[in-house]
Amino acid sequence: MQDELEQGRKEDSGRIEQTIECAEELSKMVQSLNTALSRGDFEELREILRKVKKRILELENYLNMID
Repeated sequence: MQDELEQGRKEDSGRIEQTIECAEELSKMVQSLNTALSRGDFEELREILRKVKKRILELENYLNMID
């Protein structure tokens, strides 16, 4: 029983770490979006938005696993 609880905590800890890393990447991507927007580089904007969408789906998945 104790081992199961500890294993669950380790898994949750790993998921929380993944969630934080994903959120940090999203923050950097938003900065890149601002830069691309200020330059008017719409092709780069589309590419960054594609990556942001993928990361948001991953983040949602991590958060669902923590619940």
